Amino acid sequence: MAKVNNKKVTGQSEKVVTKYDLKKQKRLEAQRREKRERKIAIVSTIIILAAIIITSVTVAVNNYIRVNKKYVVIDNEPVSEIEFNLYYSMAKTNVLNAYGSYLSYLYGYDSSKDDKLQNFSDEQTWYDYFASMTVDSIKSAKALLKIADEKNYEYTTYEEDLKEFNDQIKSGAEEASMTVNEYYKSLMGKNVTEKKVQKYLYNYLKSSYAQEMLEKDMAATDSEIDSYYNENKDNYDKVSYRVLEIAATDASDSAAVTTAKNSANEMLGKITDEASFNDLCAEYASNKDEYKSNNDLSLKTDVTYSTVGQSVGEWLFDSTRTAGNKTVIEDTDNGKFTVVYFISRTSGKDDSKEDIAQTVVNSKCQEYIEQYTSSMNFIDSKHRIVMSADE
Repeated sequence: MAKVNNKKVTGQSEKVVTKYDLKKQKRLEAQRREKRERKIAIVSTIIILAAIIITSVTVAVNNYIRVNKKYVVIDNEPVSEIEFNLYYSMAKTNVLNAYGSYLSYLYGYDSSKDDKLQNFSDEQTWYDYFASMTVDSIKSAKALLKIADEKNYEYTTYEEDLKEFNDQIKSGAEEASMTVNEYYKSLMGKNVTEKKVQKYLYNYLKSSYAQEMLEKDMAATDSEIDSYYNENKDNYDKVSYRVLEIAATDASDSAAVTTAKNSANEMLGKITDEASFNDLCAEYASNKDEYKSNNDLSLKTDVTYSTVGQSVGEWLFDSTRTAGNKTVIEDTDNGKFTVVYFISRTSGKDDSKEDIAQTVVNSKCQEYIEQYTSSMNFIDSKHRIVMSADE
């Protein structure tokens, strides 16, 4: 096939592709590519912005839910997570203040660990334990708010109480070297801030005020104090006595145990008074010389029931006990025999009158509040809390 001027002969004339045409084509392709890339960039930007907006809205919604929407339901009213955490932190703080290191020593609680990751029992974590108390606290608060309205308790000290509460938080934050919001988070959870908590403080503080007013209304009478004391003397009285423990040289050796028992009973038979008790200690004690140089080594004065062993305490605080009574309390399993001489018992009513009165008031108030709380429901639709078996 013949060629003419680099143009294929087809029966029609065709345009010759020049260098200018090639440049123009490249420029058009570049423009189309740039336009396409711009569209992609715009779409990508829209997607990113949408994701940011969705995330922001999600965070805002989650925060709103925590502050305003129900976490659980108590007395047919929704309780938000923030409100629940407020009462949780207070209930937990009260327990920690009351038991201190005993909570760790006796129950293995570690305040540096997450409550949800520590077992309180086979059924409950420490979170469940404190949360169960929190439910009771919120029920009581709701009851007290109703009582305040019914008894027309006019809450006039809110501003003062709020300032005191906030000052305590600030003081705690300073001691912990934290900001106020950081301190709130440490107490009540990572989503808690000062602003979020403020919404719930009025009812919390008003319920505390109502508790104080109810206690005044139900102040213990003298007859109630006397009655309570007479039923619980052992918790308040103190005793004075002399004591010597005679132990077997080998608790696993029956002969040694018998020897110790015979020595204790022999000493008991020789006791006629306090002076003779001390003299006999110098004869029967394993550390005789110490008793010879110290006449009061065997003497125990103003001892409470809770500070003596159960067996010794039961004997000393028996209501029939009189001065000069004596006995040997046996612990044969451990090869120990305790010789005891009773001197006196002192009434603790006068010294403990304020404590007794407060105990009586607490009991009366609790009974009154339970008239309201006993009918209050608790709904945990998402099973966030494992309640104890008796709840």
